[in-house]
Amino acid sequence: MAGIASIDGTIVPLEAAQVSVLDRGFLYGDAVFEALRTYRGKADALEQHLTRLEHSCSIVGIALGMSRAALAGEIERAIAAVDSPERYLRIMITRGDLPESLPPAGAGPARRVIIVRPLPSGHTALYDQGLRVVSTAAPTSPLWAGAKPSAYLNNVLAVGRAQASGADDALLLGAYGELLEGATSSAFLVKDGAIYTPPLALGILPGITRDRVLACAASSGVSARERLLHIHDVYQADELFLTSSVRLVVAVVEVDGMRIGSGAPGPITQRMAAVYRAEIERLGAAPGHSRRA
Repeated sequence: MAGIASIDGTIVPLEAAQVSVLDRGFLYGDAVFEALRTYRGKADALEQHLTRLEHSCSIVGIALGMSRAALAGEIERAIAAVDSPERYLRIMITRGDLPESLPPAGAGPARRVIIVRPLPSGHTALYDQGLRVVSTAAPTSPLWAGAKPSAYLNNVLAVGRAQASGADDALLLGAYGELLEGATSSAFLVKDGAIYTPPLALGILPGITRDRVLACAASSGVSARERLLHIHDVYQADELFLTSSVRLVVAVVEVDGMRIGSGAPGPITQRMAAVYRAEIERLGAAPGHSRRA
């Protein structure tokens, strides 16, 4: 089976999956989600992702309506339904149906949609050569700051405009040029041997891979901390890299047409990528030389 969707616990082929056009996730983007991958067939950092999913539901006021253990069971069954060495997962919780009213009161019950697809092999060039990105202004911190909403139009447009200009991805900036994050990732800057990342107080997503990379830096003796950064700091960085649950750690070698550092993945970025992969393997999750995106 090429891919499946589990809708409120019922597994169907992905191409046959359907939800009501009256679902508020479809009508208003009134939903939250998590995206992750498997290692050796097991969902990576599932507990952390479910914790963040519950936090997102709490921020936007969606009642999940089931226990974490029950949801984890649905996820495990969905993973098992796809025959592939590794899988990509997207877990969505929508507020359910309430077509007549914009206010959310009275909607429900929440709808669970779990999409599982084979994870394609990553291109080694992504890690060997790094990414070219462009910066773009993000909206001011919304009411859902700290959650992961399905209303991703700003991120979609940011990446689309970046690719239309010949770049690979986008960096999101605040109203005064402060660095926030990547379109679908957390951002890290390296300067004079130390690693810096924007503070969560800016309203950015508390990235799971972000936290794990910070822990890996501490355990390997590399100074790493939060700091308010601006686009001029990015241009003057020695290295820049992005982190996410699917792409892991990937270097950025160009921003807005300006070369970052040597124009190739730098030594600290490569070190963090290697330490992070080693940590995953230590946890018994991943093959040591996998380069899947």
